[in-house]
Amino acid sequence: MSQYEINITYIPGKDNTAADALSHVLAGAFPGEEESSFPNWLVNGVLQVDTNKSVLEAIKAGYKEDSFCQKFITSSIGIKEIWNANGLWYVGDHLLIPHVGNIRENLFCLAHDTSGHFSADKSYASLHDAYYWPNMHHNLKQAYVPACTDCQHNKSCTKKPASPLHPLPIPDMHGDSIAMDFIRPLPPDNGFDSILSITDCLHSDI
Repeated sequence: MSQYEINITYIPGKDNTAADALSHVLAGAFPGEEESSFPNWLVNGVLQVDTNKSVLEAIKAGYKEDSFCQKFITSSIGIKEIWNANGLWYVGDHLLIPHVGNIRENLFCLAHDTSGHFSADKSYASLHDAYYWPNMHHNLKQAYVPACTDCQHNKSCTKKPASPLHPLPIPDMHGDSIAMDFIRPLPPDNGFDSILSITDCLHSDI
């Protein structure tokens, strides 16, 4: 503040209620001030998020290009769970998303990349609350998440690591280590139906 030429003037709290509107939740919040010095009302902060109008227009135009959406809308007559509002189609509380442009891919990016690269099931749960299109879970789990570059580089393997190999020691003499195996059942020959195979581990070809 030293680079500015300013005069600091003290304003009593009772005369500066507008500046502290969000912090003064209840009247008389500060000790030493009279209760009548503050208006007797609650202050609520409201956050409003508006969707890009160009995205909504792209969704509306996509209904006319996507063959599935055309059949879906045509067959939805009389079904209460499928309804239209301002040109947008809903299945219950889920917005129908057509397969046009990169709308679905952008939604995948919001649900997976922006949210912290969670698993396909967690990403699908956050996405399915508001949107719908066929094979959403399959496309997310089998195509988008496995192709995520950040997940491939940063995520550790979820499989159990392989244990170190422990090869058998090499025997010093013939007969120190042998392997025996029975081959059966075979067609009987003089009352016998098995073959005993014995392998000397010093020379596996014997």
